Amino acid sequence: MSERGRARGRGRSRPVVPGEASSEPSGAAGITAPTSEAPTTSALASLVPTPTVPPASETPTSEWSTTEAAPAVQQSAIRRIGGGGTMSIPRGRGLDKLAPHMAGMSIGEHREGRSRGPPIHDESQRRVVDPTRVSFREPGTEKQGTSGEIIALIANYVRILSAPQWLLYQYHVTFIPDNIDSRKTRRELLAQHKGVLQDVAFDGQTLYSFNDLGDDHETKSFHEPTSQDITIQLHKVAVQGPESPNFFHLSNLIMRKLLELAGMRMIGRSYYQFDKKIDIDRFNLTLFPGFETAINVYEGVLMMNVDLSHKVINNVSIYQRLQNIFAQFQEYKLAQDTAMRELVGQIVITTYNHKTYKIDDIAWDKTPQITFSRRDGKDISLIDYYQERYQLQIVDHTQPLLVSKPSRRNRRAGITGPILLIPEFCRETGISDSMRNDFNLMKELASYTHIEPTPRYQSLIDMVNTINTSPRCRQYMSKWNLRLDDNLVELEARTLEPETINYSDRSVRYKQQEADWSRDGKRR
Repeated sequence: MSERGRARGRGRSRPVVPGEASSEPSGAAGITAPTSEAPTTSALASLVPTPTVPPASETPTSEWSTTEAAPAVQQSAIRRIGGGGTMSIPRGRGLDKLAPHMAGMSIGEHREGRSRGPPIHDESQRRVVDPTRVSFREPGTEKQGTSGEIIALIANYVRILSAPQWLLYQYHVTFIPDNIDSRKTRRELLAQHKGVLQDVAFDGQTLYSFNDLGDDHETKSFHEPTSQDITIQLHKVAVQGPESPNFFHLSNLIMRKLLELAGMRMIGRSYYQFDKKIDIDRFNLTLFPGFETAINVYEGVLMMNVDLSHKVINNVSIYQRLQNIFAQFQEYKLAQDTAMRELVGQIVITTYNHKTYKIDDIAWDKTPQITFSRRDGKDISLIDYYQERYQLQIVDHTQPLLVSKPSRRNRRAGITGPILLIPEFCRETGISDSMRNDFNLMKELASYTHIEPTPRYQSLIDMVNTINTSPRCRQYMSKWNLRLDDNLVELEARTLEPETINYSDRSVRYKQQEADWSRDGKRR
């Protein structure tokens, strides 16, 4: 093997079990290579060939790399049309006339990069204009127009009425041992110290508190599922105020907490109303309505942008999908290729913690019987781990495992190895290509997701009213000295007069309500 090949082999990351030993709420820590696997005798063993577990020192069968690694451009892929050689470009008369003018042109020096020519010390020599210094409007010019008819509009923004006047202490939180990956569990561990950690916002790693706990603070909590004493270490990072750059991060954390108090659950970065789910039994789908929010300064006013969101989840598990695929073929290799083609690249959601993952590979040589070493040094199989951690029983011990590369957020938390998922506990999300080609299915989904302005407005108002009228939400907002407006932002707009469109033989004006001139523009 070449020196480069050996270097690549040493650089590969170890596989990961989702939820095992991580300081990142949605991530997982690396585990050692499988150490043992029991013989397989299940009736569904046709899903995988006879499993062959590599020794711990060997590299995993599938080559998994991080999602950020860009593939190298192969020289053979860069070819010229018509074969080899340098492509010649015919010079026309226009180019001959343009050449002397181009010879007198120059390019300004880039401030950050490397310039090919000598540095420009005289600003008068600079020919490229800095766009940030260009004034597109004369100072004092009113940006609102005067032509057209004034109309009243409602935007999907909510004003935040009160201005916060608090001082916060920001801490980085570390859990020892770091096998508590659930954000909910971490909050429960912190909640055991309400007397000290009062009035906090917590995102799994960063904690904001009104109380100064000192530069370093340590406490212990008891984790009942594992009967462990968890050490919680807090290290002061900064002191934040309303003018702090982290204010928007904190404001969005507060809004997420309000949506959670309003009874919604987070999937990805949006919150969904599980109690208002829509079952589409005809296509084995479930549709969850929800909301996307973002707090920022818009038009000089602190506002919350809110919009509707829908999450489509397939009720058929990935394990059932694999069964259906293998039932269609007698040849293992053909069935495996079909499964890879249909499943790799799809987004799945786990049923035990509602986290989403992208399927990057299928480990046909691994099953839930593989064991890994936990941070405490003990070996445990995936079967026992899911039973102990989530109280879930894996039915088929011979099913292959799904492989997901760590996300950018996982890598920032130190998780570099591939994440292994159990097909039984995964459901496909989103709309696949086969679903898009099903006219009846897309028509059924559109009846729920394509919402007219009036019901869309009512859904947004209902969400705001739910937050403003909920006693828990009101108490939480008063703690942060925040208050949401009861209505969406109203503003004035103008409908402009239809433009005249000139053709070679005539002129037409489109109907204002339709804004469509394709019909009138056709020759008669």
